[in-house]
Amino acid sequence: MRFSPTASATSSANYPSTSTWKTAESIAGTLVETSRTADLLVLGKHHAATALGSHLGRVTHALLHHAHCPVLIAPRTR
Repeated sequence: MRFSPTASATSSANYPSTSTWKTAESIAGTLVETSRTADLLVLGKHHAATALGSHLGRVTHALLHHAHCPVLIAPRTR
């Protein structure tokens, strides 16, 4: 898996301690690999705050099952 850091003006200005990558691999696979060296993965939930389960997307579901660090799912705010 290859990561190539990219500069995003909006991301770097608002969140200077974060990194962004472009990759040809799957998003879930990339984040699972990244989780090996992360302290925490924070994911945003697209749907309104409801019960979890079938409302999770593929990436979130994969990370909850395969990440190597804790995963926090932040509910959507209006």
